[in-house]
Amino acid sequence: MGGRLAFDLDGVLYPWHEIMLEQFIVEGRLPVESTVGDLFGHGNYFDKLPKKVRSEYLRDPSYYFEPVLREGAWEVISALKDTWEIFYITARYSSVEAVTRAWTWNMGLPRSPENLYVVNGGNKRAVAQALGITVFVEDNLKYVEQLWDICSVVLLTRPWNEDFEGYTNTRIEHVRIDTLHQLVPLLNGI
Repeated sequence: MGGRLAFDLDGVLYPWHEIMLEQFIVEGRLPVESTVGDLFGHGNYFDKLPKKVRSEYLRDPSYYFEPVLREGAWEVISALKDTWEIFYITARYSSVEAVTRAWTWNMGLPRSPENLYVVNGGNKRAVAQALGITVFVEDNLKYVEQLWDICSVVLLTRPWNEDFEGYTNTRIEHVRIDTLHQLVPLLNGI
């Protein structure tokens, strides 16, 4: 039982998308009744912004330091930390690496920040392969595509990764969960 377990941060452990939704509502970019799916789901508002504007949000450290974890994250990590070696692999940019390391430390995440890898918008596959990751918990289909043939991939359902017409690569091998709480019994069965 156990092995090397990697978690993505944004969308899996850290509610970055919800924080961004609040910011966009405060800025008046979206109406108050907007959802995370409106901002980041298929045909979303965020991807339609000019690349420079998206980049400014993605590289702004102030959006990466809220002292919160996604619902269930702490309980799941606590339940798994004694049987799995835990890693955190994120595609965040190097401009937010220092704040990311501080956040993992301040949140008390096991084996952080020494087991934190920031890939600067790039390739999680190379890091996961070098570390010998056996299971990777991810929310982005792009990274599921990078990882599925080198480790088991668990996809946390989010509005941006729901199976929708026109995306042909959702059939690659992975296990889908709807909540982080489903991860413990799933991994206990491996």
